[in-house]
Amino acid sequence: MALVLEESEADIMLLPPRSLKKDRLVDGNLIGNAYVFIGMLECTFAFINYFWYMTSQGFPLSSLFFSWGWGTDGFEGTNADYQANSLAVGQSVYFITLVVCQIGNLITTRRRKLPYFYTPTKSERSEAYTSIAIGDGTQFSSSTVAEQPGPATHYIRAGLRIAACCVASIVVAILCTEVPAICQGIASGPVPGEHWAMAIGCAFFIFGANELRKWMIVWYPSGFCARTAW
Repeated sequence: MALVLEESEADIMLLPPRSLKKDRLVDGNLIGNAYVFIGMLECTFAFINYFWYMTSQGFPLSSLFFSWGWGTDGFEGTNADYQANSLAVGQSVYFITLVVCQIGNLITTRRRKLPYFYTPTKSERSEAYTSIAIGDGTQFSSSTVAEQPGPATHYIRAGLRIAACCVASIVVAILCTEVPAICQGIASGPVPGEHWAMAIGCAFFIFGANELRKWMIVWYPSGFCARTAW
């Protein structure tokens, strides 16, 4: 919801007008970015963290794939209660990894095509404003560009909204994995610190990978990353 209140990106006038016949809100590029690029990274990291925890509890990968006997005493030399507790924490590890990775995704997705720490120069924006005409044939003037970007207070408030969303997500995740009554109701459990650290590292990786993708768009405007950008 915080992204709804974000201002338009600084390169908005560098983009050609939208084609009403060809351009769609949800297209192949958006689906590819969400499910093939970011989605696959998050899913992979969550499973890696999950399997790391389960193997540390005495359940090798071979016992987690196509094996019979889970939930019964004697499976991998453990009893049913131990298996249930391990599974509860393991799926909490998976959940926590997704939550933290989504925070990294949220921060980098604030700007779809421009790197997080990059802003087009005034001359770049000026060229865009004076070269792109609107429907009635009139054009933007360079004086309009001089007014960009908006007041600093807007960016401070936008940053605070994003920070509040991140904190709220972490608080909900902690409540779902640390409060005994909630844990009992949803079959979750406390996540060890090293798996929190793993999740944070994964979030940084996602942020860096998506920033690299956006820098490739800046460096190579006609390259593969630019053509497949959403």
